[in-house]
Amino acid sequence: MLPDTRGFHGSSRIVSEWATRRRRAEKASDQNLQKVPSARTIARLMTMARDHLSKADSVTVAAIEAGVLALVEARTLIERFHAMIRMKIEADLEPWIAEASASLLASFAAGITKSKAAVAQRSRSHGQTVRPRDKSTS
Repeated sequence: MLPDTRGFHGSSRIVSEWATRRRRAEKASDQNLQKVPSARTIARLMTMARDHLSKADSVTVAAIEAGVLALVEARTLIERFHAMIRMKIEADLEPWIAEASASLLASFAAGITKSKAAVAQRSRSHGQTVRPRDKSTS
């Protein structure tokens, strides 16, 4: 006789413990929604991939996006900057700096302006490493 392979074979105690953990997790996430997250937490949540956020974090991000449009603009600028560096699009640097200078990223844009040559070089050679010369073979 073959064993029955349909359904869950655990005891009702296991199911009860699982349901209790699940209810407690939902209650904890509801309580977390009432706390104001720190600036570091907000920055992490706003820059994480949306697919990887928990339900509570997604609700927090939605509330932040609805209330602070400047943070949404800053996140968009950061995503554009990352894409520009990854795809080595040096021509987009000047327009990006102009836009970022009028946003929450103004100090970052000022730093990029000061080291524009290095950023442009990085966008051209991203992923390539320069090997130092061997001084012993002169």
